[in-house]
Amino acid sequence: MEPRSEEEACFLNVDLDVEAPYDLASFVEALGEKVFDLSTGPLEEGFQTHLELSGEAQPRDAEAAIRGFIELLTRLAPDTKRLWDGATKRDFNIGIQGGTKPHAFVFALLPQTLAAVAHLGARVVMTVYAVDPGALNGNSVAESGVEPAGRSLARRITP
Repeated sequence: MEPRSEEEACFLNVDLDVEAPYDLASFVEALGEKVFDLSTGPLEEGFQTHLELSGEAQPRDAEAAIRGFIELLTRLAPDTKRLWDGATKRDFNIGIQGGTKPHAFVFALLPQTLAAVAHLGARVVMTVYAVDPGALNGNSVAESGVEPAGRSLARRITP
């Protein structure tokens, strides 16, 4: 990802967030080294996993990230596909770092991508992280006492 000023809004990443009434560890294992496991484990009721695409070539936009996940999910073996199909939540969570610039931050997904997401029984959701007020005032995080937004909501979820 290219460097940006603290005030600029930008795309961060897409997390694949899945919840099910059963352990999802075997689902994550089946995806192998193509995904980075941010967090997998129990919830109060059921289980969760939060994944990002792994590898050196990180997606530069939401479209590429979602298409990368779609490619993996459409190639699942039948047993793993049943785990996906039985999940109660299947979200492609687009992370956006908010900012004061530009005035409007717009991105779009292609109709084919949205159709593929719908075919998988999944949703597209967005998480927008607030800009760090300390950075806007020229203060460091330590001086402002405000913790910056994480790269991913899933990194702050603890099982």
